[in-house]
Amino acid sequence: MIMGLNLLQFQPFLSPRLFNVNKMKIKNWPVQNLMMFTVLHTNQKLGLLCSVLEHGNLELAKPLFERLPEIYPFGVSRRIAMAVSNIIGYKIEPFYREKYSHYRDNSSFRMKESWERFTCLPQITKDWNSLFNDACTIAFQLGPYIGARHEVSIKLIRLLNLFYDDVEAQNLAERENFLNIIVDLCDSVLVPAASLLDSNFVYCEELWQILGRLPYQERYRIYHRWRTIHTQRCWELSLQRGKVLGMTRYIMKRLSKDTAKVMGRQLGKLCHSYPTIPLDYLLGKVQEFQNFIGPVVDSIRFLSSLEFDVLAYCLIENLAAPEKQDFKILDISYSPWLQSLASFSAAIFKRYNIDLGGILQYITNQLKDAKNLDLIVLREIVTSISGIESASDLTQEHLDSLCGGDILRSEASSLQMNKLNRRSINRLRDALLKDGLFESLCILIGQQRQFIVFRDSAEYPLKLATQMLDQCQETFVQFFHFLRTNLKPEQYSKRLPSALELLTDYHLSVDAMFCLMRPVYMNEIGTSYELAKQKYKEEHEDITSLDNAQKSLIYREIFINRLDTLSEELAKAFPQTMWQDITYRLHTIFWLLSVNDLIVPEAAYERNIEKIHKELKELHQVSSDSGLLGIRGGAATLRRTAKEEERLKSLELKLNEEKKRQLEHKSRILDILSDEDIKKNFFAKSLPNKSSQTLRFLQSCIFPRVICSEVDAVYCAELVRALHITKTNDFQTIVLFDKIFTDVSPILGGFSERETVCFGRFCCILLELILHWHSSKSVFQEECEGFPGCVTKIRKKDMDDKAAADAFTYEFYRSICYKWMIRLTKSLSFMLQQTNYILIRNALTFMLMILPTYPLLTQLDANIQKNVALCRDREKTNRQDLNLLCTSFLINLKKRNEGFKNGGSRRLYEINEFCSVKATKSSSSTNGTTRKQPITANNSEIKEENNESANSSPTPPTSSKRDTSQPTPAKRSRPLIRSGK
Repeated sequence: MIMGLNLLQFQPFLSPRLFNVNKMKIKNWPVQNLMMFTVLHTNQKLGLLCSVLEHGNLELAKPLFERLPEIYPFGVSRRIAMAVSNIIGYKIEPFYREKYSHYRDNSSFRMKESWERFTCLPQITKDWNSLFNDACTIAFQLGPYIGARHEVSIKLIRLLNLFYDDVEAQNLAERENFLNIIVDLCDSVLVPAASLLDSNFVYCEELWQILGRLPYQERYRIYHRWRTIHTQRCWELSLQRGKVLGMTRYIMKRLSKDTAKVMGRQLGKLCHSYPTIPLDYLLGKVQEFQNFIGPVVDSIRFLSSLEFDVLAYCLIENLAAPEKQDFKILDISYSPWLQSLASFSAAIFKRYNIDLGGILQYITNQLKDAKNLDLIVLREIVTSISGIESASDLTQEHLDSLCGGDILRSEASSLQMNKLNRRSINRLRDALLKDGLFESLCILIGQQRQFIVFRDSAEYPLKLATQMLDQCQETFVQFFHFLRTNLKPEQYSKRLPSALELLTDYHLSVDAMFCLMRPVYMNEIGTSYELAKQKYKEEHEDITSLDNAQKSLIYREIFINRLDTLSEELAKAFPQTMWQDITYRLHTIFWLLSVNDLIVPEAAYERNIEKIHKELKELHQVSSDSGLLGIRGGAATLRRTAKEEERLKSLELKLNEEKKRQLEHKSRILDILSDEDIKKNFFAKSLPNKSSQTLRFLQSCIFPRVICSEVDAVYCAELVRALHITKTNDFQTIVLFDKIFTDVSPILGGFSERETVCFGRFCCILLELILHWHSSKSVFQEECEGFPGCVTKIRKKDMDDKAAADAFTYEFYRSICYKWMIRLTKSLSFMLQQTNYILIRNALTFMLMILPTYPLLTQLDANIQKNVALCRDREKTNRQDLNLLCTSFLINLKKRNEGFKNGGSRRLYEINEFCSVKATKSSSSTNGTTRKQPITANNSEIKEENNESANSSPTPPTSSKRDTSQPTPAKRSRPLIRSGK
């Protein structure tokens, strides 16, 4: 430098003028003129700046930097950017050697030549303070162009990553400020620099070491600014964006199942430079073409961890796009783009190691706004990762398996969990346990059903609202099953609020609350039971093992103590009028127990054990063939066979042990239900009319739980059977059946399709029980006669109210069964003759579920076939789904009747075979001219029906005015059955 002069004094004499440089708008520069500005000899100011920087004199260059536009020198001259990067590299090199344990001596070989030209040596970084206050400040000024020397940027990234774990850095007073600087440096410098590098996979992985430490909110903010603010600020990023988009279109046109690997490599290179552009374009194609999901999932295998995280961000952005419609109102279904994104999400989260926190938090936030359509994404993710499918359209064998223990339930899953997705299961579990997502999702999904019923049903078409309700409930049950299977009881119980808080503060329904809390309480009882057994053995040293009676006594005491405590706690959450009919002990024990407490599906256990034996036999055959033939790789095959054989034998042992435990547990629960001190206090004693007790039990216990799932429907039916068999005081079994089967149309009219399936499963089991008692007089006398559930008063038609009643005999029971069949036929025929979609669909769905047990009378069978055929013809051109449902029912009914003829367990009956002729005199025809009114809540009586004709249309129960085209209702007759007092 000339003595007495500085840079500011002679820079006005250099060309071009700074005024002209500042007026230039980089975004308006033509691409063909950009190369002109890279030639330093045409711009004396940039040439001087470059020369000063290459000699290492950053202080001398600062005044000129301040007079130039931001990042302008680096954009027009890569040589200037490299000079500044060399200075940063020189500054951090000694500190990098000191801190980085994997340092290699030849790592700075390319920059040593540049450092040798330094005539003014920059100040060296000695500690963390100088790194952030000096080197990072220069990096902020350099911006994305720090990528001109990728070695420098990688070293800086490694130092910043070491800062998080360094012992010395833990005690710095300005640590929080330095952490904020790291985030800002990633935002404005390090992340945008990836777009200016030449597809550097290592750079992306090193950068992810820092970004992976940040919460997803910070990461997604950085990605958003990368594609918007920084792209507009830096013209080279805009150019790179256009190039990447063009290449992405070229690749996607050639992507297929066969070319996924080749095209995937090229796609990965593009994503290393600018991931948001190709991934957004890729997601757009997935939404348009659902069959594109497989090739796309295969092709993204070459992405780095950073790019997978960007993919999760782009996925959420596409799901949250406000201009898209979530469902198709005309088709009453979810939009194809939403279904495609849900399937794609499930596939990528299962196959690749992608953080699930962002997508789970997005679903949580949507549920907070009462937007439940995105639950389809959660359902697909849980199904794909864990193999737990939503419990719908279950076969009888699958349902039996779900009624067993945990091991049998896991074996019943159609998608078997294996070692390949165990890591994905752990990732999903860990993501749920982070940031309170576990308890938030449990509560929010439980609340959504109320939102759908009371808010969405007024906004959306009824068919769509019921579909949303079904899928919400299926997701809730599936999500609960996943948590129960993959979380320890301690983790589960500590995170959820108490049952009273869930009912009162979070306003969950009682079925949702107990679905979440039931495993917690049963685990507490089981733990206390094991401790009590151990304590009993310590107190009685002469006893080495307890017999079943002692175990049952200990379990009963612990169960009753926990039951009473919980009953008193929850009684405050319900109106006191509820306890006038039933006691809170019955209410609590009903909701506390589950289906595997009452039944043990021994046939399902035997099927699985037999399946294991078959697989073992096949393994032995494979191992013997491999040994005899000496095929290539035979040793490896034998090792795999031995390992699989060991697994199968272990599984067989576990199934046998679980079956034994379940049988013992069932025996203990039935002993508790049979205890005189317990069962006599299930129903209130002071009521003069016992009918209200049955109604309250149905309203507050049976119906809310029946519609939860098919497994719960089985539980409700089995509990009714257990209460009857144990001779529970004041439990009116016949009256309960009468309340259900007298008129099912009001019940079915308020159900969704899935709820109808569950209710049909429940009624099918009850009808099987009814027909079992109907099968012979000896069975009736053994299982019904003299039981409290059958202690009713039978009054003949010609008697007045004060006349003495006859005993409840087998013949009277058969006549009552006949009445139930008639009334069931009338209700279903009435629903089939309506035009309302919900009534017709639910009637057909219900009949499909009870088909094994109804209709069994020849006349009723003919009448049902006639009504369904009329409905099918009527809906042939209007509603194709109803037409298909009618056809399906008729085909299944025909197959069932053919099975009856071929020697099935049941057959079609004539009226005189099903009940005595005397009992049917007043009802000589199978179908009445009128539709019988349902039993009122005050009398609980079955009334005879007079002058009933076969093919007349029933009168709607809700019509206020009598239709002259319909037959007039028959006069109400005297009651046939009264509940015992």
